[in-house]
Amino acid sequence: RVYTCFDMSGGLDIKTSAMKLGISKKQKWLTRADNVVLDTSGGVRTRGIRGHGFDGANPFLGTVTGGKHFLTSAGVNQVVIGTDAGDLYYRNMAVFPTLSVFTIITTLTAGRQWSFEVYNDLLIICNGADAPRKWDGTTLSLLAGSPPATGAIVCVHSNRVFMIPDNSDTLYWSALNNEENWTAAGNAGNVEID
Repeated sequence: RVYTCFDMSGGLDIKTSAMKLGISKKQKWLTRADNVVLDTSGGVRTRGIRGHGFDGANPFLGTVTGGKHFLTSAGVNQVVIGTDAGDLYYRNMAVFPTLSVFTIITTLTAGRQWSFEVYNDLLIICNGADAPRKWDGTTLSLLAGSPPATGAIVCVHSNRVFMIPDNSDTLYWSALNNEENWTAAGNAGNVEID
């Protein structure tokens, strides 16, 4: 199972039910935290990311605030990491345990939590401040179409991409089987949620 927490500043809460925490407006508590080391900024230090070769010294600038194991049908096998310094890195897991870390980009907004989702052999990347991007394993580019200008959370369900901008109550979804079409009448759209 994969558990996601974008703001871990609330720490580990084992008294409140997981269901109650899950529907809370502020998602900042963990109910389970195996093999992670939290720091005061609400991020995860790389020492605790086990099983993907990130044990030991921190090869990044900044604290890891998001990550995703990225596999494609063409054989791309990477772990992509975002840091609070606004940087994206990857490690090629196809040649694991090689410890080389490669830079994707280092000019995005600092101090952000990262959200990643794999869809149609692309890694969709959001941080709530910069325009959503896509990564194919070699090239990073802007997500085409008209996705939310600054998606903070991205999720895939039923062959659609869903996105919520930072500090917004609007949920956006892409057209069926098309992560780059956000305006198709009767197919893509958005809704205000409370």
